[in-house]
Amino acid sequence: MAYHWDYLVAELRCPSCGAVAPATSETQMTTALRDDASVRYLTIGDALPVDVEHARAADYLIVREPRPGEPVNLLHTWVCPTCGTAFLWARVAVRDGVISAIESVEFDRAIGSAHYVVDDAIWLVADRLGAHSPSDLSDDEVLAALRSW
Repeated sequence: MAYHWDYLVAELRCPSCGAVAPATSETQMTTALRDDASVRYLTIGDALPVDVEHARAADYLIVREPRPGEPVNLLHTWVCPTCGTAFLWARVAVRDGVISAIESVEFDRAIGSAHYVVDDAIWLVADRLGAHSPSDLSDDEVLAALRSW
């Protein structure tokens, strides 16, 4: 059986319970950015392609494209393995094709510097816009809301 994702791993402090999650798959932070994704653990120092084509193919929402030479910021959801809190957020910074940081963040503060966001963000947009479901929103509405967050 072929798997088409990798895990992004780092020790992350849970904002709900304060526990530090281990740098394992327990946080459930996955990405399909690599062409040869195979359930590998990716962490600081590992290569990760983050151009817009890879991001679109991996179902990221493109909030804005990075300027040449600018580090790329991805926003990902994660789950605290200690308390079970889901829908926590992490910023994965990639500089020159290499992961340079993975850190727990607040979505509201991090969205302004994000380039690519996992599509879980559509639930936040739906809630913010008062939609019953993300399917009630067009892609343009979702992106406009994220860009004006």
